Amino acid sequence: MTLRATNRSYPAEAMDRNSYQQYDAESANWLRRGRLSLLSMLLQDALEPGVEHRLLEVGAGVGQNVPALAEHGHVDVAEIDQLGLERLGELDMIARVYTEPIPFVLDGRYDVICALDVIEHLKDDRGAISWIADGLEPGGCFIASVPAYQWLFGDHDVALGHYRRYTGPSFLSLMPEDLEVTRAGYFNSSVLPPVAMARQFGRLRRRMSKRSGEPQKQSSLLPGPIDRFLERVLEFEAKRFMKRRPAPFGLSIFVVARKTSPQV
Repeated sequence: MTLRATNRSYPAEAMDRNSYQQYDAESANWLRRGRLSLLSMLLQDALEPGVEHRLLEVGAGVGQNVPALAEHGHVDVAEIDQLGLERLGELDMIARVYTEPIPFVLDGRYDVICALDVIEHLKDDRGAISWIADGLEPGGCFIASVPAYQWLFGDHDVALGHYRRYTGPSFLSLMPEDLEVTRAGYFNSSVLPPVAMARQFGRLRRRMSKRSGEPQKQSSLLPGPIDRFLERVLEFEAKRFMKRRPAPFGLSIFVVARKTSPQV
């Protein structure tokens, strides 16, 4: 049986302070490095080398992706969290920081707009992607990732301020007509079984103990040897993704789409 995301929206809020501090502490762990490996490959594949491009990252967090983006040109970022803005302010490779929530007025159009684990935080996900499409130059590239499977939605998502999770088809259905999908697939497949078991166990334990209190983000910090091993696993997954052989399941969904030229 194929499980698909429902249309139900959850009352998301901004990521709570403890979760954002944990997110900051995890910004260089195996999961971030593995995802960054895939992002770097996608950028190299999508962009002409030796050309100065305009790139924007929406929801740039603490700036963990900025160095990879800066290898391809002029980087602007958008972020609304104060801790994220403090970290971004420490990076001298950022040209402009937008501090308004989506939608806001962009300073021109971009060759690349990235939204990595951002769309699930927005109530109007379809409207946000249309806004991104409007901000791209013809031929420009939208690179996005979102968390997979609504049946995994739980305390972790609530703590992070998620409205929903997706399947591949449900996320692709949000793309407007002027965005042509060139790559799409699941990522983080190797860690899906243990993560799913951990979250189901956490739900059961919470229900049996009748615990109350604030939902907690699930930590992805691991001991050094395991951290390095999982990074290599995700690098292998990234190479498979680039060969158009992504796994049929995973914790994340990655999509690359190009802005089509207007009809004349």
